[in-house]
Amino acid sequence: MKDTGVIDTKYTSQLLDNDIARVLGKLTSGGTYTKGIKTFEVNGFVQLCNQIAESKKVSADQIISKIDSSDGPSLSGVTGTANKETTGRMTDTSGYTGSHKERFDAEGKGKGIDGRENLVDNKGYVTGYKEEGTYDKKH
Repeated sequence: MKDTGVIDTKYTSQLLDNDIARVLGKLTSGGTYTKGIKTFEVNGFVQLCNQIAESKKVSADQIISKIDSSDGPSLSGVTGTANKETTGRMTDTSGYTGSHKERFDAEGKGKGIDGRENLVDNKGYVTGYKEEGTYDKKH
């Protein structure tokens, strides 16, 4: 809504939150939506535009035309991708040795739990006894 110009110095995001809560309250009390829902359908969105217009003291057509004329959300100020050199170096298995080398496939994607050889079996007859059946092997 900020990208469209609906939110400005006089109509803040807090006022928009209040209008959304008002419209959701009307829709849930009317039985259109279930309580606790956070999304709108077309009917709810039109009611929200009417509520915003009422709060800003402008026509609903002005609000709808502002929203309609926008190109969608802008990506200014959005966090960019990580440094490719750093992530490339971390996922390049040629520099890894031992068990770390086995944690990635040929493309550098992690294998997850499958890349670990020494998985501990936490089964036993009591909570503190781990790796069932290994007592005789150790003593």
